[in-house]
Amino acid sequence: MTLVNASIGCGLLLIAGSAIAGPPVSGHIDPVAKWVVHVDLEQLNSTEIGSFLMDMVAAETDDFEDIREVMPNFWPGPKGGMFGVTLYGSELEFEDDEVPEDFCAVIYGNEQIRGWGSMLEAIALHEGFEDKLKKREIHGADVWSMPMDEGGRIYAGLVEGRGDRVAWVVSFDSDRIERSLAFFEDKGGGNELLPRDGWRDGTVAFMATNAVGDVPMDRKASKVIGEAKSFKLRVGEVGKNAFLQVALDTGDSERAKSVMGVAQGLMAIGQLAAAEDEELAAVMRVARGLELSTSGTSVLVDFEHDAGEIVEFLRESGEFDVDVDNHFDRDDDDDDDHDEDDAW
Repeated sequence: MTLVNASIGCGLLLIAGSAIAGPPVSGHIDPVAKWVVHVDLEQLNSTEIGSFLMDMVAAETDDFEDIREVMPNFWPGPKGGMFGVTLYGSELEFEDDEVPEDFCAVIYGNEQIRGWGSMLEAIALHEGFEDKLKKREIHGADVWSMPMDEGGRIYAGLVEGRGDRVAWVVSFDSDRIERSLAFFEDKGGGNELLPRDGWRDGTVAFMATNAVGDVPMDRKASKVIGEAKSFKLRVGEVGKNAFLQVALDTGDSERAKSVMGVAQGLMAIGQLAAAEDEELAAVMRVARGLELSTSGTSVLVDFEHDAGEIVEFLRESGEFDVDVDNHFDRDDDDDDDHDEDDAW
């Protein structure tokens, strides 16, 4: 019981700390969600930075093999069976690091991850708690639920798609799982936070919220950006270059200029201080490709830099001082075609 709960919990944390190829499937997202995160796991696996970070997580995550015992193929890439992960919810302040009840995760993949429910049943039988594992049908999906050590239950619903496509919908609230699964059945989802102008080539992750004011921040940060309307970010890699783009809508054009001025001032201070600090100098060398601008009420950040240099910087920094031995093979010759977003 402890192994299963801990493994699933660690698995969910791994997903959260970290997206079906292409843009998110908008019809699967709650229209009232205040934040959304989408990570394209196939794209991540194909990038230099992404493969490094995945290997780092595998090397650093405690009990990673326990996670994979409960959830076989719990890893992205040609061999893993997971295409992408979409996370969304309404609450932005997590009390005591607890996942809020309105949180929902959608894991997209193929037949390789279809058997997670059967694996749970087998483990429950082996560990002697099969009476605590419940299974029922909600909106045409098989849903398994089981109690967590700290209280409450975790719910996981299997949605069948076209061909070998499947999606797992995971939540910690019975009403939330029922509402989330309904979007797959009646196509009633969709959220304005999702991009409407296509998906930039090479995008690995997209994050957005229209409730910046709900994010916990200190007084200084709140004074600068506390009245902001929305925040959007996307990161990716094209060719040899990694990119990061940020748009912060401050709600006021003058405030946008003020925020940009503060950011430019911090960059200037960093450049000066780098002359006396080797570690800071390394950071500022990587940050050379960062550009700041404003557009109406928004502050825009555009960063592009050689991906190999960023990986080398991460290797040399104390935060990522790990020995990575390619725990998961990358198959660069995989020619699988990516179906359209709504084709699954």
